[in-house]
Amino acid sequence: MGDWIIPVVFVGVFVGVVALAVTYDKKRRAGIERELAARGVRVVTRPDEAQRAEAFARAGPYGSLRTGAKGVDLCASGEFEGMPFTYIEHSYSTGSGKNRQTHVHSVFTTPCPASWPATRVRESHLGDTISGWMGKKDLQVEDAAFNKRWHISGDDTDFALLLLSPEVQTLMNGWKKGRIIAVERGVLALCVRTTLNGPEIVTALTDLRALRTVAVQTLGEA
Repeated sequence: MGDWIIPVVFVGVFVGVVALAVTYDKKRRAGIERELAARGVRVVTRPDEAQRAEAFARAGPYGSLRTGAKGVDLCASGEFEGMPFTYIEHSYSTGSGKNRQTHVHSVFTTPCPASWPATRVRESHLGDTISGWMGKKDLQVEDAAFNKRWHISGDDTDFALLLLSPEVQTLMNGWKKGRIIAVERGVLALCVRTTLNGPEIVTALTDLRALRTVAVQTLGEA
């Protein structure tokens, strides 16, 4: 009699965990809808093929994510405090069985001049430190705290230094962890590699708008 108890308990726990995850995701999506609806933006929480393709076409630097438009789980386009934007939550899986991993990208994009060269700013990691020990030097700016936290790469060093003005350095040093900035294909993007709730999305849009405002003041619209 006792032989079947453990499997039954295991299945019950598994079903309970799945149910909690589904409930949480529904609440999270509803919260996103509320936050953006309050700003006049409609969120598509179950996009069809055409809606996925349209949103993913605006992904700019993230237009090469694995599975392409098929990976768009939800999306929104509109204006945030005068800034046109597109938001996608994109996911794909790698591996199988115990090694299966789901990769999530929450990507916020806004148009920028097509003349802006490809540039990427992400948080530094151990690999950058090791590269430094081997003689590879990162691009440096005025702020030592910025240099310690962020890694800069791009096609045009002069442009990257102009983009990362002292005002932008101060701005980005105050951001939450996990942000990635990228410029490519006439798009300025902010990416967070996880799912976000409504308030976190508003914070990310606020960060992107502030960055775009300062960058345009420095570099101009052309």
